Amino acid sequence: MVPLQALSATLGREDRRSLCDEVPPLWHWLYCLPLHRQSALGPEGHARLWRRTLEPDDVLLFRYSALTFNGHRIHYGRRYATQVEGYPGLVVHGPLIATLLLDVLRRHRPQAPGSGAPFRVSGG
Repeated sequence: MVPLQALSATLGREDRRSLCDEVPPLWHWLYCLPLHRQSALGPEGHARLWRRTLEPDDVLLFRYSALTFNGHRIHYGRRYATQVEGYPGLVVHGPLIATLLLDVLRRHRPQAPGSGAPFRVSGG
């Protein structure tokens, strides 16, 4: 009960919930917490379950732009991204991030629900 009340207070909500109330979407996470051994935690406090380090560089972003036929120069033209558009650096594609996240899941849990989840952007 305390986690629900604590989240309500954190979100600035006045509602008080009882154990018999339906839990709002995603609030179930308060009761499904991962309990990792202390020895499995890294120095930043996260569990070292799956790890992949990838620094998106100019070449990766250019290649992904080419593969996806995305000609926007913010993804591969550093001077254009910083001097014309005003970004601090190259912009990493949202779909590339989604692809990399699902790739980690597919590498470590190929049969997991969502490992074959489609990623679709809708719009005009």
